Amino acid sequence: MEENLPEGANRIRPLVLVVDDDSGLRESLRVILEEKYEVLDVPDGLQALDIVRSCQVDLVLLDIRLPGMDGITVLERMKGLDEQVAPCGERRDHAIDVVFDVVDMEGDPERVVAV
Repeated sequence: MEENLPEGANRIRPLVLVVDDDSGLRESLRVILEEKYEVLDVPDGLQALDIVRSCQVDLVLLDIRLPGMDGITVLERMKGLDEQVAPCGERRDHAIDVVFDVVDMEGDPERVVAV
């Protein structure tokens, strides 16, 4: 994780959590997103769950193929922590959206921003 927001900190910008074991992709997404969003990034599902437990996350960009615990399992556990967690498209009021990394990001990392 690159940075950690202090507990109880007032955020003006939405918080995006990037979960991917590819450090280059995490850094690319941080550069793309950090102008408009607070960005936290972690390399695995366990650290992602710790963040969701401790911070109010607005959006999760979640890789499906993660070491140890895959993205589907991470999503299921996030749902167990907060009933407002939902895959993008199953939107509810005040939901935390989760977007899976299902496209080949090698060619165009900005494509995920448009999802």
